[in-house]
Amino acid sequence: MKTDKELHLSIIGMGYLMEYIAPCYRRLLGDRLAEQAVGVTADADAVQSKQQATGVPVLLNDNAGALERNDPDVILFAPPPSLAADLTRSVLKPYFAQRRGAGRTLPLLFAFPPNPEGAFYQQELGEDVRVANILPNMIREIGGLPCAEAGFTMVTLPERHAWQEEELDFLRRFWAPLGQVVFLSPAEVRVALAVSCSNQMLSEILLDMETALPQPYRVPAADLAQAARAYLLEKLDYKPLQPVESRSDVVSPALLEAVKKVTYHAFQGTLRFMLEKGFDAEKAGCIQRMNYDLNLRKVQLLPRQVLRRATRQHATRGGVLECACISYTRHWQGTVNALFGQFPERTPDAPWAEALEEGFVQMSQDVYDHLGNLARSRQPGQCVIEHHAVLYALLEKEAVEQYGEAGRRAMTEATAAYGSERGGRMRARALANGDAANAFTYLAYGEWSPEPGQMEVVDVPGTVTHVTQVKKCEWCRCWSKNGLLDYGKAYCQNVDKCIAHGYDPDFDLGVESLMSAGDPVCTFDYGFAMTPALREELAAIRARLGTSAQKDFNYHSAHLWFTCRRVLMEQLGAEEGADVADAALFAFTRRFGSEFTDAILALRGTDFTKV
Repeated sequence: MKTDKELHLSIIGMGYLMEYIAPCYRRLLGDRLAEQAVGVTADADAVQSKQQATGVPVLLNDNAGALERNDPDVILFAPPPSLAADLTRSVLKPYFAQRRGAGRTLPLLFAFPPNPEGAFYQQELGEDVRVANILPNMIREIGGLPCAEAGFTMVTLPERHAWQEEELDFLRRFWAPLGQVVFLSPAEVRVALAVSCSNQMLSEILLDMETALPQPYRVPAADLAQAARAYLLEKLDYKPLQPVESRSDVVSPALLEAVKKVTYHAFQGTLRFMLEKGFDAEKAGCIQRMNYDLNLRKVQLLPRQVLRRATRQHATRGGVLECACISYTRHWQGTVNALFGQFPERTPDAPWAEALEEGFVQMSQDVYDHLGNLARSRQPGQCVIEHHAVLYALLEKEAVEQYGEAGRRAMTEATAAYGSERGGRMRARALANGDAANAFTYLAYGEWSPEPGQMEVVDVPGTVTHVTQVKKCEWCRCWSKNGLLDYGKAYCQNVDKCIAHGYDPDFDLGVESLMSAGDPVCTFDYGFAMTPALREELAAIRARLGTSAQKDFNYHSAHLWFTCRRVLMEQLGAEEGADVADAALFAFTRRFGSEFTDAILALRGTDFTKV
């Protein structure tokens, strides 16, 4: 085997993970990095930024070129899991066949998608291929304090493999900047990855506890985590490497008892899952002690927004951490908020704590099952009104929570822009059809229609101008159902007037009352007298249009998110606005699943001002 400095590396899939492990290949190649390494990305906008971040030349969509021109000794294979099998066959297979046919040594293959396993690569590329599935330690330092030595990278070799001892030594050297290397069997790694993700949900609980605790008893999640960590390290008699001091007396005795129950039963749930799956008990305990120490360190030492941003970055869309977040959000977040919102009158009793332990077993099982499906391609979901409504409220919620009144004003501007674009699109369609764009034709060119029973809209009799009332609203129902009505009402206060102005600048829609603001009905005054003749004309226009003017809610939801993201970046700053929008979209994913986020992001690049 060549010396480390002589090796050539090719990185297929230069995403966040490959940027994160840059210390490993920088340490390996040093000042030869730019000459002997190359990466590939499918993101045209990120080529330059990835080169600057890593020091590695980055190609756009040229996997074959990264192999043929660089002639690698090591391939870091990190595509999205759903693409791994296809790229193995279309890119790796012909390259390995070419090397083998020329009688040359085959490159080492580090495969980062959790699925497929090493046996798949052997089947496709040959039994002589030296492949290792890698799950890197994702925590190098916390709050400026180094902690890689306290963590571990999981390495899985196929049950039958051709790795030589000097190559295994190289593998350990390569990953040394990220701490220990733990070798796991193919069966063990799936279990370990499942619990690694569900372990992180204890951090989510502590963040939710901070939010839910009544103001007189509220303490920062950092103190909750410090108390939890102090308790668990003492309970387990664990003295981690690169230690950080923690104390349990930073919270009140009553709150400490609650923290203990949550922490102990979360730990026991994931440990139980490992043992029930046949994991070696000593190895399971070792892994879990490191996992919980590092996860609780993060909450103890890092600001809330940094933690939330890190979770979003690590939760690859459709991946395993995202799956754990979805499971927690759907099954436990509401329960945690409800219980700790009543503290100290209600605290975790034995049945609640035991149910939480079972919950962590189930979260682990959810992730474990998801791992078996990672290689399958997903079909985008079909959004409905609920997705549109919740997405808006989450955008408003994130903007207000992060930036207060400035965030609220930014969302008002974003809502106005969204409404104006919708109205302008309706106007363009009406004019293209030969219809005047005014308050009357506005009633025909709406871009959506409700499902039966979702909306109840009636005309108000005896008025000089045309007035309607909404007695049943699907948006309000969905905001209430999801506990977001306070954030959803900003939509009603801004959007309809802006749609009307976008359609006809002279059309001032009268919004007289709003259900989302507490009124019994929504009342809209269109400012013109509706005569029987106009009713007949309106019916004729609607019949002529059919559904041709309407868009589905994938389109409406994508328009909402992309426009709000753009305006938030303009109003709050590029990084700040993008963070608000991305946080809202991740919260949306946690509620509904990746397939609906996929449906929204599939419309990236759409010009929503065009018909």
